[in-house]
Amino acid sequence: MKYFTPKEIAFLGMMAAANSVVEISLGSLMHSLHIPGKSIILVTINMIIYFAALKATGKKGSIIITGFITAFIKLIYGWEFSKLGPAFAIFSEAAIMELCVMLMPLKSWSSIITGGIVKAYTMYFPLVSYLIFGGGKGAKVLKKLITDIEKIFPAMSFELMVAAATVWNIIIGAALGYIAYKTAEKAVEIYKLRSKTA
Repeated sequence: MKYFTPKEIAFLGMMAAANSVVEISLGSLMHSLHIPGKSIILVTINMIIYFAALKATGKKGSIIITGFITAFIKLIYGWEFSKLGPAFAIFSEAAIMELCVMLMPLKSWSSIITGGIVKAYTMYFPLVSYLIFGGGKGAKVLKKLITDIEKIFPAMSFELMVAAATVWNIIIGAALGYIAYKTAEKAVEIYKLRSKTA
């Protein structure tokens, strides 16, 4: 990993601050009003910011640094125990994206793969967080959730529903990854053009 210049660290901090504002304001608003599509909107914005951070600096590690700062700000915003889950989700999502760009060059096709992986992860994370952050009630809540889902769809096995949901999330995530990459590409072009003229 190449060393980051002070200017690049400041830029990543700015990107993380923007991401935090979205997570804290828009995310909290959608959660409190029970607006559907929260995961799709937030994951897309996160990916735009992470792709832009990497494109602008050209250095590996940009995504995970931005994700770490975002998660830290999210954690500092409220010290309640409930903030640990969302903060961990933000950081782990950034870590997954960082791993993807370490294994693949940042191109349109790899953004599709990355998006699919990230969106599938966001589907499974709430289930995992019940076990990690749910204390002693995590396993009970998870079992109740599975039972409730099976009651709603009695004709389908739980395994089949999970497989179908996973495939669907990968498809949606692939589209979101491509959109995020192209949006980040244009944003970085504008940023670099303005930096030259400033």
